[in-house]
Amino acid sequence: MAAENLIYDMVLYALEQNGAQLRFGGELREREANYACVRVPGVSWGDFFEVDLKEDGYIAKMPVSRIKLLEHQEKYRSIRMTSWKERDGHVQMAVPLDGSVPREELKLFIDTAYQIVLRKLDPASLYLIELANMAYSELNIIDRLIDFHYLQDCRSVIHQIARPAVLLRTMISNDATIPIGTTKIGGLPDLPSNKPWPTFKDGKPHSFLAQINLTDIPSEEKVVEGLPTEGLMSLFSVWGRMAGNRNESKVPDQGWMEQLGWTVIYHSAPNESLKRVCSPEGVQPFPAALVEPIQILSLPNSHLEQNIIAVGWNESECEKYDELQSDYRSIQMAHWFKDMSSCKSHHLLGGYALFEQRYPEELSNRNALMLLQLGSDDNAEMCWGDGGEIIFYADADALRNGRFEQIWGICQGG
Repeated sequence: MAAENLIYDMVLYALEQNGAQLRFGGELREREANYACVRVPGVSWGDFFEVDLKEDGYIAKMPVSRIKLLEHQEKYRSIRMTSWKERDGHVQMAVPLDGSVPREELKLFIDTAYQIVLRKLDPASLYLIELANMAYSELNIIDRLIDFHYLQDCRSVIHQIARPAVLLRTMISNDATIPIGTTKIGGLPDLPSNKPWPTFKDGKPHSFLAQINLTDIPSEEKVVEGLPTEGLMSLFSVWGRMAGNRNESKVPDQGWMEQLGWTVIYHSAPNESLKRVCSPEGVQPFPAALVEPIQILSLPNSHLEQNIIAVGWNESECEKYDELQSDYRSIQMAHWFKDMSSCKSHHLLGGYALFEQRYPEELSNRNALMLLQLGSDDNAEMCWGDGGEIIFYADADALRNGRFEQIWGICQGG
């Protein structure tokens, strides 16, 4: 137990360094500390504290200079060099995590390892880490990135195209602990008695993907024009029909362009009595994940979004903007998910979608609003393609009148 406490404490200490994150992002869970890897993103060989289990116990692998390694080995005979070949001017040492090396000494090793990795970063990456560790203000971050990317002449336009959105951050939970009518991703739906489980024209039931209690949504600014401000929005879709490995949607072979009947959205009024409904035969539900709604500012992920095309930016401005929005999303994801990746998959109500691959040309001829993005999420055991997203658009005119019609979805893998 003492060794496990030491490991957990040292992983936490490594994560306290500016810009540090777990290899795959996210918060540290105590049971995961024994195989954790802490790194600085945006640099090759950016791991600076990695826990590994060997025959003689747990070790920490850290970069170190050859000279420093020799000094450490004179003091602690149990420290050794790993089989990792020398690169970027340093080697890697293996330090036992059995208490033979004092905690304060381990912290000094971590400090040195972190500085070795930090020196590899280019000025742009260092600046992003600096911004990510400032007091969090999305407007301030956008303004600083406008200056950094020399887009001062486009400042007012960028401010205008920024949209309020609601980030739907999940947590591990289950239907037994989630009250009826609560916002969640996956699980079983809560429906009034007059709303049957929807089926597709092939007779097979849709999959339930999410429900959003619209009263929970921050209302400082409208996130989707026409979206009701109360009641329960429940989403069912053929997109949730998963193959055996649960990362590939088995959508119908025909009708992709219009997707008639592919997705059904119910809106239950706040005064309707709700009951949790079991999945029909043939539907494998996703685990339920409770949601924390967080209001954010969303920027277009692509300069091909219609409101950017309308501005008429030149090629240089479009390229700079693409860098800006990517940097902005990196900082945003680092703040909310401890993952400084501009392509971190996430759930989003309103705002602009994250396109992992390309901007869908099909949207150019549609009068559609981005309604809901569902990302890949371990808490709900959802994986769209290779860690991508499924994005649902709604007919803008119908939505402005409170109707969910002509729902069209697209799935892009990571």
